[in-house]
Amino acid sequence: MSKSQQAFLDYYKAHNISPVAQDVSDLNKHFQRRNALYRQCGLPSALIKGKDILEVGPGTGHNALFTNSFAPKNYVLLDGNPKSCEETERNLQEHFDDCSNINVIQSNFWDFETESKFDLVCCEGTIPWQNDPEAFLLKLSSFVKPGGLLLITSSDATSYLSEVLRRLIARIILSDSLGSENNAHISLLNTTDVLDTLRPFFTEQLSHLKGMSRNVDDWVHDNILQPLFGKPLSISQAINTLSENFDIYGSSPQTITDWRWYKDIHGDNRNYNERAVELFSCQIHNMLDYRMVYPEQAAEFGDEIAKVANEIMNNIFLLDKVAVDDYPSALKTVVHSVSGSLSILEKLTEKYSNETSLSIQELKQQLSCWSQGDKFNTHLLKFSPWFGRGQQYLSFTKKSWFEVTE
Repeated sequence: MSKSQQAFLDYYKAHNISPVAQDVSDLNKHFQRRNALYRQCGLPSALIKGKDILEVGPGTGHNALFTNSFAPKNYVLLDGNPKSCEETERNLQEHFDDCSNINVIQSNFWDFETESKFDLVCCEGTIPWQNDPEAFLLKLSSFVKPGGLLLITSSDATSYLSEVLRRLIARIILSDSLGSENNAHISLLNTTDVLDTLRPFFTEQLSHLKGMSRNVDDWVHDNILQPLFGKPLSISQAINTLSENFDIYGSSPQTITDWRWYKDIHGDNRNYNERAVELFSCQIHNMLDYRMVYPEQAAEFGDEIAKVANEIMNNIFLLDKVAVDDYPSALKTVVHSVSGSLSILEKLTEKYSNETSLSIQELKQQLSCWSQGDKFNTHLLKFSPWFGRGQQYLSFTKKSWFEVTE
């Protein structure tokens, strides 16, 4: 990503959208979901009430409704997208009579500076796919008070693989709809026509997610259409980036289990971050498919899965970077490469998950048929229910003096 390309912001501004709205028609249900998230991450209401909060990238402000319901003293919401700021302000004002504690700031994150420190800093769905996610994370963490909390999301090629594969399927569907003699590069197409073409397929796909709370078109904009030029950020990368000044505290899904007696946890034995990274390395395979939870595997096995997932992701993301005139041939080349990687992944997953393996097998077969000239069959009985764990939530505590002193 060049300096002129801003993750999320360029696409959102170009289309005048903030495609992250949540369904809050049942506000109680929305609050219960957010409460479950905060509970898993170790954030009870007492840690928010009367505190100073900074949220970076609030989107439409629907999630901020829950946070503000706990009455923080000061709640700063920062977003570089004018549409997001507008909708965040409107949603908060519609739900709260007194918004004097709220300050919505429109600013590019890299330009934002303040001498204030915050008890809780939140940033959801924003750090992965930045040009330099580690640098973004370090700057974000600088706003946390000693002893304060940081809540972020991570996402990597393994957890996001099912969405990445759907990016490829979407481009095949668009190619089929125009005919093989035409160039279906997204930059050449009308966005309304693209959404109309893809909506039936993704409406069916997303119907398999029981907890789905987003508009289909928004989801397609956010996960399928917008170019992703930056880098992912895995759980391990996030922990290691912050390890000097922060300790991992909680996560959703909860992957951290510590059976040690608390009196043994002091000095060099504290190692919260090292243990969390070690535990995650044995759970990488469980990031691939959200439908099941399987026993731990050796870290080396997880590394094999991650390697293949990264190969697939990098190949598919090439389609966002290729020259427009080269796109039709590049699409065929990418499909061929991805099919080979899926064969490897199919064999790896059949060792522990028949359901995941069959999902991969079905997609691989359809890609093979398409490569031979057939139209892609969008009725995918095995693949459609397969989604990974997408993004994970991680909470961290900023070390106090007694935690950094040896």
